[in-house]
Amino acid sequence: MLYVYDYLVDLIREHLKERQIDAEVKPHIGRAWHCYRFIQVRPKGITDYVHYEYINGHWELHFENSSEDAQVEILRRKVMSQIQSDGYLDWHRRDGYQKGCLSVDEVVEDTDSFISIFDYLWDETSDVLLKDIEQTVPYELDEELRTEASDISYTYECLDDSFVANTNNSEPNIRLASVAELPFDRFIIPPYQRPYKWGVKNVNQLITDVLAFCEKGTNEYRLGTLVLHEQFGRLNIVDGQQRTITLMLLLNELRKEHEDLLKDIPIDSFLKNPQFHERTSRMHIHENLNAIRYRLTEFKDEHVQFLLKCCKFVIVTLYDVSEAFQFFDSQNARGKELEPHDLLKAFHLREIPRMTEADKKNVTEWESLDTPRLANLFLVLFRIKRWIEGYDGREFKSNNVDTFKGPKAGKDILPYQRIYAMAECYTELYNADLSRRIDRQHMDYPHQIDQVTINGTLFFDMIRYYSEKEAVVKEVLKKHCPEIDNAISHYAERNRKGDLYTRNLFTAALMFYYDKFSEDGFGNAVPKIFAWAFGMRVKHYSVQLATMDNLAREHNSFFRMLHRAISPLDIQNWVVEPIKKSEIQQQGKMTEVFEILNKYKYIES
Repeated sequence: MLYVYDYLVDLIREHLKERQIDAEVKPHIGRAWHCYRFIQVRPKGITDYVHYEYINGHWELHFENSSEDAQVEILRRKVMSQIQSDGYLDWHRRDGYQKGCLSVDEVVEDTDSFISIFDYLWDETSDVLLKDIEQTVPYELDEELRTEASDISYTYECLDDSFVANTNNSEPNIRLASVAELPFDRFIIPPYQRPYKWGVKNVNQLITDVLAFCEKGTNEYRLGTLVLHEQFGRLNIVDGQQRTITLMLLLNELRKEHEDLLKDIPIDSFLKNPQFHERTSRMHIHENLNAIRYRLTEFKDEHVQFLLKCCKFVIVTLYDVSEAFQFFDSQNARGKELEPHDLLKAFHLREIPRMTEADKKNVTEWESLDTPRLANLFLVLFRIKRWIEGYDGREFKSNNVDTFKGPKAGKDILPYQRIYAMAECYTELYNADLSRRIDRQHMDYPHQIDQVTINGTLFFDMIRYYSEKEAVVKEVLKKHCPEIDNAISHYAERNRKGDLYTRNLFTAALMFYYDKFSEDGFGNAVPKIFAWAFGMRVKHYSVQLATMDNLAREHNSFFRMLHRAISPLDIQNWVVEPIKKSEIQQQGKMTEVFEILNKYKYIES
């Protein structure tokens, strides 16, 4: 067991900084027995009673509030509903109705496992923990903002009779409203909402969409659904706050150049609301305002008029408080969000101006793939694309879909796109030639994982192409390296997460090599790739998701080396150091793995 000393506190602080995790480290290192020493990692944005803690050789997620305040218990139940005990992560009940912890059932033996086990616990829980309930963090206001905050009025007057009459109605009111018709001065962000977290990418996408649809001559552009709860004349935003706040920031900046068009839009009182003095919200507001200002020159009067009159929300107004909370829970805690590949499917279908028979065939093949297989294919491709650039490739989530978006296919192409346009034209001409009726040949578009994604038709063709290549790579491995294929097959029977991460790393590396060089040099490269990937498993007592990711993205990793490689001969110059016997942490049931490592001299004698 690794005991708690000052150097561990410094180590976890540096690691949090490196991973850009916004959390505070609170150690307790007295001179008493080691069992009374611990280190707490407290994520910003939630109560200190919920934190990660290293104690008695274990990393745990603690819920420690014993007061009547139900916030901690609500958080615990939300996390518990989505993360179940599995023998490695286990829930434990502690004294008191609102106390409990989620513990990793592995003893920390060294600094590597101290970091890797924390990363595992954080990666498994932080998204769920921080997603829905975040307590406002006090922020020290500068004098100017303090003055603005003191001037805010919360008086809501002059409600029209029809609106007041609706407050007694328990049925939701659903209608379509343009931006110009929205009652911004009545909007309130309720305390159960999370902070404003839209980033610059979201802002730019919204602006790009508005401008593009205006220039297309579209009569109407839907901004989405805005769910409101009417209470004492105020309109609590139940769902849609991120888009609504961004829209108001945009309107506020546009008003400086288009005052005549925007003078009647009542956004001042909302934007000065003290709720935006929360630290996370202020940070994103500052960044997004800068992004908006950079693009103001793109807006002409016709764009602003389109935004006001043709951009519309579907407004759902609720009048019953229990119904509002029920709706909020169903939107934020149902765990049924669209898969990232579903979002990509919708995006790229819109990028196809006219569906051809080839498009229909590719989409049909997409739909024939079961969800786990499709999700796994995207995860492999995503990781390769991220690792070759040295970026985090742990999980493919909805905020990563831009990895699979690129330029549109069409006439207006940039110089770097010409090679892709030429390849597409040649492929189409070749396959359409009458000679194909005789020789029965077919040419695939020359997809490469490390090239940009072309939107629309070629995106679906790319997914069809790589879904077929998965099976081909397995057969090629069996053909060139049967003993390694046999070892992998036996190794697949091990079900620990570390074994799964190791196989995933090896599989992604094989896919990338075959994608770039096909079978040329394949038999010589595979043992080296095997030693690199499985050396990670041999040298670590515990392999976590972070362990795999760190190895795959480091400067001299296989992926970054292969991305730079010109020919299979470059693989010979890539050095995989032999494993020292003193480094071996795992052996057990890995007999076949050690036989191969010994055969190819990757374990020091």
